[in-house]
Amino acid sequence: MTTMLDGRRIAVFMNGAGELAAPPTASVVSVYARGEEGWQPESEIAFALSGLESLGVLREKLDDLVQTLGACRILLGTDDNGALYG
Repeated sequence: MTTMLDGRRIAVFMNGAGELAAPPTASVVSVYARGEEGWQPESEIAFALSGLESLGVLREKLDDLVQTLGACRILLGTDDNGALYG
């Protein structure tokens, strides 16, 4: 059973080169699941924050990501600051 804070899954902001990225420069969110063999890729979610018209659109985009991730509440990225914490 999955709990509110699911430590068996992590989501990672990645850039086009497959490297850890800050959310504003990410092109994908890679989701990994912990299993018997360690952390394994589970899924990828297309993600881009560039070109958003307003803070409201940013919030909608992030709400959509949260809904897609479900119980996964561990997100990794670099330089996470600004509007994402507002």
